[in-house]
Amino acid sequence: MVDIQGQVKKKAVFEQIIDARSDQNKKLIPGSIQLNYELFYKDGMILTDILRIKSIFRERMVTIDRPVLVVGDDGFDYSLIALICFLYSGRGINGIQVLKGSISGFFDGQLEMSQSLAAQPGSMLRSTEDLNLSGSFKDQ
Repeated sequence: MVDIQGQVKKKAVFEQIIDARSDQNKKLIPGSIQLNYELFYKDGMILTDILRIKSIFRERMVTIDRPVLVVGDDGFDYSLIALICFLYSGRGINGIQVLKGSISGFFDGQLEMSQSLAAQPGSMLRSTEDLNLSGSFKDQ
């Protein structure tokens, strides 16, 4: 599949979708895991207690060893959760992908991606913008 700009798109199915959007009136993504950035933020600092982070993931049935897609809106909420996943995984940002933006229509598990997030272990994460994927959800 090729989009208007000539980029080759591929379809991907994500087993774990973390919904980090802050909008209280958002449409729920079927099968997604709801995570609020505030779970990882304490006294103005990012939570560094690995046992607490593991506990939060376990409570919400997140398996960091499987590919994760973090969906967020315009704020640092999704970036913080993606960063926590990145730090917790200990294996680079391979397998952790981020989609920034709102969702319109019905999400059916198929995401069209125009780029892949596959930095090698040891590479630097320059900014949260490095995590962003452009994508769209199919409408039904």
